[in-house]
Amino acid sequence: MSRLALASTATAALAVSLAVTGCGGGDDGCRWHYPQYRYLTLYLRVEKPNGDPLPGATVTIEGKEVNGLAAGRWYAIGRDGPAEWRGWLHNWAVEDYRVRINRKGQVRTLTVHVFRDGWGWDAAEVEIADADPVYVYVRIIFVLGVTGSQGPQGPKIEYFKSPVSLVTN
Repeated sequence: MSRLALASTATAALAVSLAVTGCGGGDDGCRWHYPQYRYLTLYLRVEKPNGDPLPGATVTIEGKEVNGLAAGRWYAIGRDGPAEWRGWLHNWAVEDYRVRINRKGQVRTLTVHVFRDGWGWDAAEVEIADADPVYVYVRIIFVLGVTGSQGPQGPKIEYFKSPVSLVTN
């Protein structure tokens, strides 16, 4: 067999192997390569005690300011989120926030802080695990301006960690 034929055969075998296993290494979701990454889409409803949006609140994830201030109006989740959450109102969002998973079984806990001068602050912890799908969606309701923030319950956090069915129409 000529070198060209051998090279073509080897390239075809590698392509078939990658197509069957779906594994190209590192950042492609393969469960046996580390580090791995999960991509977090986070929707926040930062509101006043009366339920109106609280504009100008700063959001930090792990101590770093992310994606600007909370808006003064509501936006509905549409085609960019899980179909089950379509229409849910939020005034701050970040898509595809990359979370590094360094080893099998690791669970990363991210602290999300929200604050605004004169209204106080609150925080929630979001857990992203090695076992989670590559894309994770989380929505959190923060109510600022109440004593003890939100009472004994704290912020309301909901996860969407099953395979995503996005809105398609």
